[in-house]
Amino acid sequence: MKRVILVLIIVAVAAVVTVKLTSKRQQPQPQPASVTTPSPASIQSKPILYLFHDPSDQDAGCRRIYAYVDRAESELAGKVEVRRPDVEREKKTLEQFQVRVLPTLLLVSPTGAVEERFEGEESQTAARIEQAIERLKGTLQ
Repeated sequence: MKRVILVLIIVAVAAVVTVKLTSKRQQPQPQPASVTTPSPASIQSKPILYLFHDPSDQDAGCRRIYAYVDRAESELAGKVEVRRPDVEREKKTLEQFQVRVLPTLLLVSPTGAVEERFEGEESQTAARIEQAIERLKGTLQ
């Protein structure tokens, strides 16, 4: 009788383990966030200017880029949202936008598409950023 009870317990435990393992395999895998095809709920009403940077990086090239972003934020207040994600804490945002270089500046449309991407701090990059901000000001005013 003890053997029968032991066998029944073993079979029951095996059945529970099998059901749990099977249900875990059948759960849908999470899909990676898409930068170019956001859900309707995530669509913004205005463009977003992302500045991914290391605040401790204060060389001349970086300061010039930070000044362009500060100027755009004040001159386009209410028309463009400026975000400066914390690159140490917001790793998911860095991965979402595939940021590999600091500073990186992104202009993201209201639909979530990356319209412009600027990486690094070279003078050519800074000049391109200034031109893009001027174009943006022309289209939003």
